[in-house]
Amino acid sequence: MAYATLQDIFQRWGETNVREAANINADNPKSVAVTRRIKYFLEMQSHEIEARLRGCAYKVPFDPIPPMIVVLCAEMAYIAMFHSKRSLPDGSPDPFVHVIAKHNQIFADIHARRFRLGTEQHAIDIPMVVGAKRPKATFAQNTNTKIIQNVYR
Repeated sequence: MAYATLQDIFQRWGETNVREAANINADNPKSVAVTRRIKYFLEMQSHEIEARLRGCAYKVPFDPIPPMIVVLCAEMAYIAMFHSKRSLPDGSPDPFVHVIAKHNQIFADIHARRFRLGTEQHAIDIPMVVGAKRPKATFAQNTNTKIIQNVYR
């Protein structure tokens, strides 16, 4: 199951652009073969998302699918189609370098729990205590503390 639909990727990148990136055999852009190739890339990028998030706090596959995962899937699928069809000349910049960097940062932030996806289920328990009293911090006095206190008096 793909995390993004044809409508999701068309809305993000435009149907003409997506069909052009997926059309490798100079077929009719609206042909079944081109549509099948787009769906294939959506599926493959869904698998990549799961692989990159395996072992983090979220249980994959997602059910329901968080909106950010839909966006990631649509963006990653188009970029993969674009790269598979076009090879960049030596020294020319990748037009998606900033988007790919953003994706890498999002994955890193999800693993570090700095980025929350929403209503999805967690694979591990994320502690959250509401209304609980915090224990008081207690520190044992040692000689170093006494020395520092005496120096600054």
